[in-house]
Amino acid sequence: MADPTFAIILAGGRGSRMGGIDKPTLRVGGRRLLDVALEAVSGATRVVVVGPPRDLDPTILQTREEPAGSGPAVAVAAGLAALDAFRSSTGCPHATDGEVAVLAADVPSLTAAALADLSRARRGAAAPAAFALDSTGQMQYLVGVWDMATLRESLAGASGPAMRALIPTDSIGVVLPDEVVADVDTDADLDRARRRAAAPVRLTPPQAAAVLSAELAGLPVVRRRIADALGAGLATGLVAAQPFPSFDASAMDGYAVAGGGPWLVSGDAVAAGSHARSALRTGFAARIATGAMLPTGADRVIRDEEITLDDETHCLTSTFDRDDTRRRGSEWNRGDELIAARTRVDDAVVSVARSAGVAEVDVRGPLRVVVHSTGDEIADDAARAGTIVDTASDAVGNLVRRNGAHVAHGEHLGDRREAFVAALGAPDADVVVLIGATGRGVADHLRDALDDVGARILVDGIDMRPGGSLVVAAVSGGPVIVGLGGNPLAAVAGIALLIPVITDTLLAVQPRPGVLGGVEDLDALARPDGWRMAPVTPTGHGLWRAPHSMPTAHLNALVSARGFALIPPRAHGADLVELYL
Repeated sequence: MADPTFAIILAGGRGSRMGGIDKPTLRVGGRRLLDVALEAVSGATRVVVVGPPRDLDPTILQTREEPAGSGPAVAVAAGLAALDAFRSSTGCPHATDGEVAVLAADVPSLTAAALADLSRARRGAAAPAAFALDSTGQMQYLVGVWDMATLRESLAGASGPAMRALIPTDSIGVVLPDEVVADVDTDADLDRARRRAAAPVRLTPPQAAAVLSAELAGLPVVRRRIADALGAGLATGLVAAQPFPSFDASAMDGYAVAGGGPWLVSGDAVAAGSHARSALRTGFAARIATGAMLPTGADRVIRDEEITLDDETHCLTSTFDRDDTRRRGSEWNRGDELIAARTRVDDAVVSVARSAGVAEVDVRGPLRVVVHSTGDEIADDAARAGTIVDTASDAVGNLVRRNGAHVAHGEHLGDRREAFVAALGAPDADVVVLIGATGRGVADHLRDALDDVGARILVDGIDMRPGGSLVVAAVSGGPVIVGLGGNPLAAVAGIALLIPVITDTLLAVQPRPGVLGGVEDLDALARPDGWRMAPVTPTGHGLWRAPHSMPTAHLNALVSARGFALIPPRAHGADLVELYL
């Protein structure tokens, strides 16, 4: 690793926008900001800290700009003078040789690796200085490395206290991850840095489900027409508005009869959807269809199989006492609760509601989900060299749709932070799904965008392959954000695991009980130290079969699969595992 030879750390600035606090003493991730800077330059031959006296290792030089607080350029000059004085006192023959890092002690995620990247870039370009750039192209003048002779010349010609005036015109910028170069100027910056520094714990799938169940809040209750409620969750019990049946109806094709037999068949047949035009008198019978309303005066219905009819006399007899009438209210009466609250509205619930005369229901949902593909490497037709087509978002959207959500496909998001921020603020979405950008690389802007919208990360990675590189976050007053791995199989596996618990929790419905099954060759599929999400197909003899090769860059392993098996670590033999079908 190429380390700068010397380092100057500016640690005297007071946080004017933070109430005048001594910023270098603030702690992020258990470390003072000054300690972060010192660790980043730990490979330097000599380090000088410019600021008030502090309790530091005696090998670290300390000095103070005069007057105190007179600006960064003056502080850098004081630091360089302290280095020169030290080298003079030790008889160093190369007073202006080497490279010097110039840093502010308010960059909580700065690393030695980042400075080494700047050093390599500067030397490779034979540039006088190299500075960090964030994703917006903003140059960080106090995260840089200089040729020492150039720094001396720039300070000699300085016309003010600002660092900008010192920068050589032929300096270079090097893009580093935003979280690595972000400084702390405000309380919000500090809070953001502390959230980033909290080491993400990769939860097990059951732990992740428990966190989401506990932390996500149910959607607001709304009243919907029953036809529009499919996929929602009942907020209150479904109460019958009318009895069922709502009238006495024939349960079979046969005859409606009045009084005891025999009966004389007379009058028109009674069809379903109509009613008899006259009452049925005692001793008479009328032909009746299944579902037809009993005529006034009829006592019961006798099915065709249980009657004897004389074709000449039209006299009807029967030796059976059975009544094939569905009596009004025999299934339920008005005011009966038919379906409990916290039940998912499916086709059966819609049917029962209509049978009970219920036109509107109080529900949560159905979920509105927007799915975005992300990344500059994704193109519509991959005609551009180095690009690929989107092969994940349709599969992800369809899987979410099968869970009862209303799914829309949002615009593709390029690798720009502002595009992510705009997507996360979708006003008409309960859940925003983004495929890709869940890593921590230069082009992965999801976490920065989550910070920008004030999101709270609930799950940051799951101990599962494929699909474990995912993020779930909640925005106060906004949608739930789900970031999935960029590889197609990882994305589908991740959403297959998450969408049931997210849906059940947001709709405030009873959690669906797990479906268990046996998987062939389980010992070979199970990981020794983590969970696996494996596509499965039925074997035809009561078990499920998973492929042993599961490339994540395409969905070939999902062809003909009915779902996934969630295989715990060290599962073996006849163990039953949870199925996501």
